Amino acid sequence: ALTLALGGAMAKDVVEQDQAWDAILCDLTMPDCDGPMFVDWLSARYPGLATRVIICSGGAFTPSAVTFLNRFKGPRLAKPFKRAQLQDALLAVTR
Repeated sequence: ALTLALGGAMAKDVVEQDQAWDAILCDLTMPDCDGPMFVDWLSARYPGLATRVIICSGGAFTPSAVTFLNRFKGPRLAKPFKRAQLQDALLAVTR
């Protein structure tokens, strides 16, 4: 099943209710809680789920986003991305 959260705060609520996710596609820039804040929260509360995050971005990088990307070990997708790129990223986090 696919669930869409319209921001980081909503994503936190979704994860709090259910931790059975195969993958989490997370935008670097989101309202109310950006990608780095969400991934840091996820790493602290649900470290197993943090390894299932795929970061995507349209390419606008703030200094804090660059710092985050330098330490983020998971797959990254640059928007717009192709289906094959998404499939590869999904395989990377679900193996």
